[in-house]
Amino acid sequence: MQNYDTERLATESQLANLEATECEATEKLEGLHKWIHLIKETAEVTELNRDLLLNLIEKIEIGEKRMVDGVKVQDVVIHYRFVGVILADINVCA
Repeated sequence: MQNYDTERLATESQLANLEATECEATEKLEGLHKWIHLIKETAEVTELNRDLLLNLIEKIEIGEKRMVDGVKVQDVVIHYRFVGVILADINVCA
């Protein structure tokens, strides 16, 4: 009987983990659909403006300037709305 209870608890724990994973995946998928919709709306944009930035970007992180091989560089991380960071650790020459 104890083995049954142990196995039941383990199965319930696995089920809870799978349900949480499913919920996270669903949220990410919904965010991706929203992102695709925004990108389709802005596909023909010829000018970057404040409204477009507010719709597409959640925040931009600019790192400290530093020297790498005699060149000033700094990291730029863009957090897009609904999908998060697409490319991280981009070095920009200052």
